[in-house]
Amino acid sequence: MKIVHFILFFLSVMLLHSCYEREEGCLDLLAKDYTISSDDACDECCTYPEIQFRLSHMVGDTSWTRDTVLVNTFGQSYRIRDAVILISNLVMDIGGVDEGIIEKANYESPSGEFVELNDDHQFFRPVTSLLNIGSIRENGEVNFVSFDVGVPHNYIAINEESPLYNYDTLYTDEGYYDISLYLKIGDSLQIDKIVRMELNTASSQILLPLVDVNKIIRTDFGLQLSIDYEKLLENVMIEETQDVQIVNDFNLPNEFISLTE
Repeated sequence: MKIVHFILFFLSVMLLHSCYEREEGCLDLLAKDYTISSDDACDECCTYPEIQFRLSHMVGDTSWTRDTVLVNTFGQSYRIRDAVILISNLVMDIGGVDEGIIEKANYESPSGEFVELNDDHQFFRPVTSLLNIGSIRENGEVNFVSFDVGVPHNYIAINEESPLYNYDTLYTDEGYYDISLYLKIGDSLQIDKIVRMELNTASSQILLPLVDVNKIIRTDFGLQLSIDYEKLLENVMIEETQDVQIVNDFNLPNEFISLTE
């Protein structure tokens, strides 16, 4: 009888084992969806912390609106009705090591050369409240975050999902316009005006030390940034006779973009 019981027990164990289905899941400890109970690693199913900027659009100490009247140092009045501001080259210092996002995108040079770059090229407008930059495969304490205003290269986006793909009007033979402003000018502030800016690259980097901000990447990583549009044209003479004005070698004003938390 004992032998019969043993055989039945052995057969039941084998039956259960044969019915067990191995589970696939994310086994990357750096991923947001790491699953300790999974048996096998899945193929590119892991998701990683996203880098997000929450934007406050300001004119000095007040919130930006389309109807806010500004006056520059030359006494010219204008309203900023819209803007397109490019950013790129995100770098995060995590434990003393510079890290970038993991997504890549393909670009083409004017001469036909193809390159793969970090897909951290983004743009925002005064109505943008949340900007998703990309994902990062790392965790730990963040010492600082930096990025460039503008795009410091002349490669053309060829991936349709790239934010730059549908903004080819910002591209010139020498690169992208870094900032485009859409104004109303004139005595009655009814004349349409476009100001496009190509930045001096020495002034284009935004460096945000997180000395007094406890930021550790475990899940999504967000920063609250303030954009002060009053500073952009504060010292720029607006040419009222031109529909489109190009400002070359523009020095980005200090604290145009600042950390608010």
